[in-house]
Amino acid sequence: CAVDVTGGKVPMSLGAFMAAEEAGTPSIYVTAEYDARLQRPRAETARVVRLSTPY
Repeated sequence: CAVDVTGGKVPMSLGAFMAAEEAGTPSIYVTAEYDARLQRPRAETARVVRLSTPY
């Protein structure tokens, strides 16, 4: 189980991260290159970044 803090407004993402830390749950962030022409992330470039492992 992990909390994904991707895609929210800054206060919401920070709140999710803080709640995950308090609960001892790992936090992750998904990043990808953005295709400006298609106006969406390029799925083949997506990668998961572990932000913390509190345990």
